[in-house]
Amino acid sequence: MTKTRLRPPPAQETIYTPETAPSPFTKDGVIVVNKKHPLPAGYNHGEDAEAAAGLRELISNAQANGVHLIGSWSGFRDFATQTTLYANYVAANGKVAADTFSARPGYSEHQSGLAFDVKDSSGNLYRIDDANYNYASDWVAQNAWKFGFVVRYLDAWQPITGYEGEPWHLRYLGVDLAKKVFDSGQPLEQYLSVSGGDYY
Repeated sequence: MTKTRLRPPPAQETIYTPETAPSPFTKDGVIVVNKKHPLPAGYNHGEDAEAAAGLRELISNAQANGVHLIGSWSGFRDFATQTTLYANYVAANGKVAADTFSARPGYSEHQSGLAFDVKDSSGNLYRIDDANYNYASDWVAQNAWKFGFVVRYLDAWQPITGYEGEPWHLRYLGVDLAKKVFDSGQPLEQYLSVSGGDYY
């Protein structure tokens, strides 16, 4: 088994694990969850009500514009659920591959209650099978900010976010910040100037 090598943190940044993190990492009041910044293992605030309301509004507007989303999604996951999910992906795909599309327990935005995977009319993750996916012409990607969301992971951002593109994975930031992040054309890490990429 290959040991994971720890990279040194940026100056004055402490390395935490889900077992040692005292609280969520925030920058400018924004919770950041990525491969460098885990949530405490016991963080269990459930699905954010404001975010869920924004998502219902987004889905309703998407449907009105001919986008085939359904009113069912994958939202909050606690530490234990993510532990099982990640272990299943590792068993099926190997750890290296699993780390490109699934978060280790404690490192998932879903545990924050602010991230949602939206689904198409067939009940599949939105556009997961669309080989011709185009961010620039995707109604969800271009309009999510109006409801407080951004598409969190794009293929081009993988060196910064640590994950393959996921057009179905939406992160709630509130309308004002979502608009600023969307307009910047940057992933959240870059916009907030926080560390990202792979695990330490």
